[in-house]
Amino acid sequence: MTLAKKSGLDNISELNKASYLIKTVQFDYAGTNSESMSFPSFKFKDLVQEQWKDEDNNPSAKLNILMSESTFVFAIFQHSSVDNEESDNVFKGIKFYKMPQAIINNEIYCVWQDTIDTLNEGVKLWRDGRGIRNNFVNAGDQRVIHVRPHAGYASYIDNGYANELPVPSRWLGDEKDKPRQFSSQYMTNQCFFLNNKFIRDIVRDLVQIH
Repeated sequence: MTLAKKSGLDNISELNKASYLIKTVQFDYAGTNSESMSFPSFKFKDLVQEQWKDEDNNPSAKLNILMSESTFVFAIFQHSSVDNEESDNVFKGIKFYKMPQAIINNEIYCVWQDTIDTLNEGVKLWRDGRGIRNNFVNAGDQRVIHVRPHAGYASYIDNGYANELPVPSRWLGDEKDKPRQFSSQYMTNQCFFLNNKFIRDIVRDLVQIH
């Protein structure tokens, strides 16, 4: 049973303007949200050509423009009991949030620059129990944002799921673990994500902790 429909929030005309980024944030009964917020995927070759600011000190990089010009609209839902499937999914409220420039030009900039440096040095790839890994900043690094694939399908060839790297990637693992048809020139499409813990801290006052 659901007390409010999430889909209706995305159809509010006033909030669908380009300057608003709408995100439904789902919390479980205990007060934990598992999902991070994704942004559009980027082209590797385009990203490394960007400048964070232009000559007039205005945002120039796509990520900087997005963060500087957008207002986040977090619509909060929380399950009313431990059993998510049987519990009511209660609408807890909406939180508007403008990213502070201090965070944009420090923590977020650092991850953006690290991503460019990693691409220009050649992304490191290896296999572990969860699949192919890389040395981009990831969710486990506990930063404001991180980098990971935009979709669940991994690809290292020239197709719609990957794009071309500015510098060939470097395979660190056993050669037998390298993906079939692997090309060091291509890598799975990636995008920046706003970390779920960062979102949780912003909307904490709307969530009940059990």
